[in-house]
Amino acid sequence: MTSFLIAFEPVIVVVHFIMAFILIGVILLQAGKGTDIGAVFGAGAKAVFGSSDKGNIFTKLTTVAAIMFLITSLSLATISKFHVSGAKSVVESSVVADSIETEAAAVEEGAAE
Repeated sequence: MTSFLIAFEPVIVVVHFIMAFILIGVILLQAGKGTDIGAVFGAGAKAVFGSSDKGNIFTKLTTVAAIMFLITSLSLATISKFHVSGAKSVVESSVVADSIETEAAAVEEGAAE
């Protein structure tokens, strides 16, 4: 699975950027719910807690764009994990770094004596 993701990394990055811009655009194009002055004083409680309508095309596009953005984000995070650490966790990398520092300190102490 990861070799598939690594092979398609440039495509995933492009799709990720496109989804980010689509998500921003669709959110900005949506009409606000309860944008009148009555919403401030409690008359817009229906708008705050959700309305009974199914939503328009912008709501559906926002959902699709958000799901695609989440999938590409997780894919890029997985690819990054294998590029940086060679499939090691952060804890394993920290243990290796600590052992290297300990060995280096022991060598320096031996050379100083």
